[in-house]
Amino acid sequence: MILDKEFFDNLNKLENHKANPGLKDFFDAVDKLKKLGEEINGIQNKKSSEKSKLDKQAQCLTKQLEENKIQIAKRTKTQKEYDAVYECIDYLDKHFNYQK
Repeated sequence: MILDKEFFDNLNKLENHKANPGLKDFFDAVDKLKKLGEEINGIQNKKSSEKSKLDKQAQCLTKQLEENKIQIAKRTKTQKEYDAVYECIDYLDKHFNYQK
């Protein structure tokens, strides 16, 4: 479950906004999801209970992001940033909820 270039290209568009308090929850969730993805990748047994637990955590985080996508995107200053937030959240949702 390694995140690809498409995701990081959009995330890089937001790099200058890490200090924006309105986007703190977004960046915190992205950091947690990156770590969860790395942990999931490190598990060899695809049917392990630990992997299942990590998958559930990632799905909960992506669900929260998806549900709050509009509010998070509205905290940006430009259309480019707004679109980048949308693309990042859509990518994470697909990545963690539909790839197995």
